[in-house]
Amino acid sequence: MQFFNINFPAEIDLPTVVEMGRFMVDPQYRGKSRLATLGMSLQLNHYIKTDSSAKWLIAFMSEKVRKAFHEIVPFQILEENPPEKAQLEARTVRQGYWDKGEIHPVIAKSSELL
Repeated sequence: MQFFNINFPAEIDLPTVVEMGRFMVDPQYRGKSRLATLGMSLQLNHYIKTDSSAKWLIAFMSEKVRKAFHEIVPFQILEENPPEKAQLEARTVRQGYWDKGEIHPVIAKSSELL
């Protein structure tokens, strides 16, 4: 969240938001989005079931990745305010990440995870 200036909808209580971080995918499975998505969703599902306070899933991803996950987690793009100077500076630490396309914050209800 240090990279984005997110405009959260009023109904979202921030302590109930869980960030779905980046997952590492073995190189032999990269490009096989269905298999990688299935593995990641099983792990995420396990986590959600063990933490009843997790009501929302937030992630930061490109549209391509959001579409790959959509059948398993129907992420919706969150509105953003223009990034602040500190957020733009923080992005220089992980430059390669920002080269993978336009990254957006996305959110879904944890109850919608298949």
